[in-house]
Amino acid sequence: MKYIKNNKIYVQLYDLNYILYNGAGIIPKSVFDKALKQAVNMNDDNKYDYIEFDDIHEINYFEGLTFIINKDEIDNMSMNELFEFYNYSKEELDHIGNLFKSVHRAMDLITLKSEYNKERHRFETLKYLYNKRTKEKEMIKVKSLKPSTLNTANNNV
Repeated sequence: MKYIKNNKIYVQLYDLNYILYNGAGIIPKSVFDKALKQAVNMNDDNKYDYIEFDDIHEINYFEGLTFIINKDEIDNMSMNELFEFYNYSKEELDHIGNLFKSVHRAMDLITLKSEYNKERHRFETLKYLYNKRTKEKEMIKVKSLKPSTLNTANNNV
């Protein structure tokens, strides 16, 4: 994910790693250098950490990458809107996958594969966010139950 604050853009290491290994157009040298330095040390504990970029070329580059989810847009979505976005992304994946069957030129296949990978990256992020938000909602429900309700539920099991 990415977000903009105080004329800076912050991008998760997970997305930077994707860009390095899958490509996303012509990567500005400053982005490549920062991303490479950080991605070498990426692991499960830090892959959702944000890296700061403040150069206008870096900001413009990341703003143009629509397959990287904008955190502010997601944070303002209801559960239904997030689910609709998730479904839209899944439909796009299916659509691109179906196009593979009808394409014969190598360049078209390469372009489709790139588009598919970008959409899959966006889909996986949405899936993670939707699951995370669903779990948080379930946790809120559980915390809001009265102790007597919990005891009754346990006795019925």
